[in-house]
Amino acid sequence: MSIYERLRSELPSLNYYQPATETQIDRVENALNVKLPDWLRDLYLHSNGITASDSSSDYLLALERNHNFPESLLSWNLFLRDEWLSYLPEFKEHCPELRNPGTDMFAREGSRP
Repeated sequence: MSIYERLRSELPSLNYYQPATETQIDRVENALNVKLPDWLRDLYLHSNGITASDSSSDYLLALERNHNFPESLLSWNLFLRDEWLSYLPEFKEHCPELRNPGTDMFAREGSRP
């Protein structure tokens, strides 16, 4: 049983959004220079975001911002990298280089089609 199937059976009242496309996943992986684990890729291929039924809590952020998600996996990852590096510059050697390192994190995500 996949993680998605287990979530749907155990937590049927959550909002499960339309699946992500391979193109969306590739775009986020490329921007972050990180390959998503197979289980997470599979989950996104079934649902590009999961929220509480009243939308008060996000359980799985969408890959990229959209009208349902003001924040996303991409925007939070970029934000946290910037935060960590501002306090722990030595972390940079462990952090994958971003594909567009000179671009503002919000503009980078917002410029995607």
